[in-house]
Amino acid sequence: MTVIKIQKDSLKVAAEKAHKKSTEYKEKVIRAELSFTEMGEVLLGSGYDELLTQVSKKIDAQKKLVVECEILSEKIHHYNNTMTDSESSVSFPS
Repeated sequence: MTVIKIQKDSLKVAAEKAHKKSTEYKEKVIRAELSFTEMGEVLLGSGYDELLTQVSKKIDAQKKLVVECEILSEKIHHYNNTMTDSESSVSFPS
């Protein structure tokens, strides 16, 4: 028989740390997007269109990654709570 044990406090700390890092990353991506938007307003001419399009696509990919990190962080938090509740409500006959 396999035994599964959740170390609630350790997983909670790790999930909170991941969430914090994801929030910091989100803020950096937003600042980068703003900086490149400002740069795009200065770089005029069709010669810059391809560069700005590539940068925009890269920023969009980073924004998607941020959302995936946030979703994963939430799922880990939910999993931790669910497993902890399940463990605390299980009773075995003696």
